[in-house]
Order: sequence, then C-alpha cells, then structure tokens
Amino acid sequence: MTDTKPLVTCIILAYKKYDYLFDAIDSVLMQNYPNIELVIADDGSPDFPLSDVALYINDRKGDNIRNILVYSNERNLGTVKSYNIAISKSSGQYFVSLASDDAFYDQEVISRVADRFVTTGAIVLLCSQLYCDGDLRPLRYCPSKRRVKKIEKLDTPQKQFRNLNFWTLIDTPCGAATYFSRECVEKYGYYDEQYLLVEDCTRIAAVSRKGGIYSFAYDIVSVKYRMGGMSQENSKVISPTKAKLLKDVVLCFEKEILPYKKELGFWAYRRALAHYKQKVCMVEARRMGLGTLLSLVFAYNFSILYWNMDIITTYIRHMLGMDRHKAGVLFDQKGV
Repeated sequence: MTDTKPLVTCIILAYKKYDYLFDAIDSVLMQNYPNIELVIADDGSPDFPLSDVALYINDRKGDNIRNILVYSNERNLGTVKSYNIAISKSSGQYFVSLASDDAFYDQEVISRVADRFVTTGAIVLLCSQLYCDGDLRPLRYCPSKRRVKKIEKLDTPQKQFRNLNFWTLIDTPCGAATYFSRECVEKYGYYDEQYLLVEDCTRIAAVSRKGGIYSFAYDIVSVKYRMGGMSQENSKVISPTKAKLLKDVVLCFEKEILPYKKELGFWAYRRALAHYKQKVCMVEARRMGLGTLLSLVFAYNFSILYWNMDIITTYIRHMLGMDRHKAGVLFDQKGV
C-alpha cells in the first residue's frame, strides 16, 4: 500500500526555542499515514541539539517515516529562506509544515490532507486549526463556522485575490494550516525571498492574482495552534521581530496587491489601501505625532473607520504604555 501513496514531506522549522519541539515531533511520529518524510530545519540557532533530535526520532519512528533529515543553517536566514531550503532538500509530492511549538490535531491529519489532495487535484489546501493556550488547552476553532460560509464563497482566483489578502475576514488562511503540492512550487515558484518572515499571505496574493485557486478543506482540523507566537504578539511595544514581520506585510501590499488596482476593483482597492496604511502606522506609531496619525486615519471615508480603530488604539498603547486589552477595550477590534 505504501508504494501507492504519494510521499508527504512534513517540515518543522525551529529557531532558538525548543520547549515544545519534541511535542511537535511526537505529533508527526504518531501519524498513521504510511509514507512520510520528516525534515527538521533549524535556522542557525547557536545551541540547536541536532544529535539529540536525530536520536530522538530514530528511537521512536515507525516504518511509515521513510526519510529523515535534521540540519541547521550556518546562520540565521529567516523563515522564508529556511522554508525554501527545506523544500529544495525534500522529495515529497505534498508539503505539510508544522511550527515547532504547534502539534498536529490527531493521528489522521496527514492521511486526510493527502487524500484530499489526491481526490480533488488541489495544489493548495486551506484547513482549520484549533487555537490553544500555552498548554494546548483548546480555546476556539479557526475559522468559525460563520466565517467558513463566507470564505467558501470565494470560489474563483479573482474573488480570492480581492478578499483573502486584506485581513477583512478575520480567521482567513494562515501558514499554520496551509499545505501545498510540488506542482504549486513548480508552477508558481518558491517563496519570495524578498520577504524575511512572512510566507503565507505573500503566496496567497501572488498565486490568486496569477490565476491559481486555493482549495478549502475546513472540515479537516489539522493543527493545535499554540497562541502567543510572533504573529500573535501581545506586548506593550512592538518587538524587533514583530516590526520585521509588519515590514514584510507592508512590502506585500506594495508589491503584490496595491499595484493591481484594476484587478482589485474600486472597493477592494480602497479596503486594501486602508489596511496598508494601518500596517504602516503600526510600524511608525512610536515616532508619529498624534496629529499626523489622525490625519492618516481620517483621510478615508467612514465605511472603513472600523479598521482604523486598531491604528488609534495601537498609537494609544505605544504612547501610554498600555497593554493591548486596555487600549482596545472600547472597540471591537479586528486584530492584527
């Protein structure tokens, strides 16, 4: 049976923090899919326990783990380049990534994802995830049932390009539960290395704009997503890592979205522009005067004021040292 099942590569990226790495590895080793390649890629950590990780896997792996690759980059390259290197070293027909602090939902995840790829011919699959706290206690599913109904109506590349890129639908696709085929890589290329940390939204924008379609498989809950990573950062100030991530997002708007006004249409373009300004304001909030900030916020019509609330509260949070909850308690924020 193994010979008839396509090889699925599972890529786990690690960098410095290894508190949950072995939990992530365990969730791969428990998978019941018969043909798995496991790639552990450390992004240049000075103390990555390479030999311990390799020994741990070899002592516990089943016959379904067909190939193992554990390595560390010579220096820190960032998420995007690290993924590209891992993809280039791998042999799988399908790629299933897993953050080193997350875990697969159950033992059937890779089996269900691979089967969906094969039966639908999809090149990219978007699955559901379970948001959890630091101890992997369940918080909520993402996307919600209400959001799923809206997202699944985006059944053409144009609709996806206009709606999946702007964070206007909370719970939109993210890298933690997005899987792709080798065909996708061959057709649309590797991740764009102009970006340092962000790979998911840049790929969504580029692929959908070029006519590719993202397939929704929200009936598959694939990941237990541990809240509190850099994309979920909730501190009093924007950390250097968060700032780099936001700069990637700003670049994505400048390169992949805003230049294509005709493809977007009037309202989608206005919405995208508002979100672009929001991200710029978040990066610049600490050194921007209140007058300048408000002039940017209210330069747009009131139909997008809802999204501008996050700009205002971000400014307040940074100027007054307030945490995100206290700064945003008066508003039903979309979040970042």
